[in-house]
Amino acid sequence: MTKPVPVAIACADLHLSHRPPIARSVEEDWYKIQGWYLDELVQLSYELKVIVICAGDIFDDGWRPHRCPPELINFALWRLPQGMICVPGQHDLP
Repeated sequence: MTKPVPVAIACADLHLSHRPPIARSVEEDWYKIQGWYLDELVQLSYELKVIVICAGDIFDDGWRPHRCPPELINFALWRLPQGMICVPGQHDLP
């Protein structure tokens, strides 16, 4: 029997945010914490040589300017997997 070969990584609900949620409010550097998770996604994609498909909600209420500042958008552009395909979710659209 042959071993199954992955063709993509599917994920959803990343909910990147400028401020940590209440339960994580003690974190000193919220961007660093989010970066660790994204680095794992990028590394896995690289090791498996597959694309990442995200089923929406990259940002947490990202369409509201006061909730998604330029720092967060730049962070996402630098840290999300290259070539990632995403279907926008309700948090990504007005």
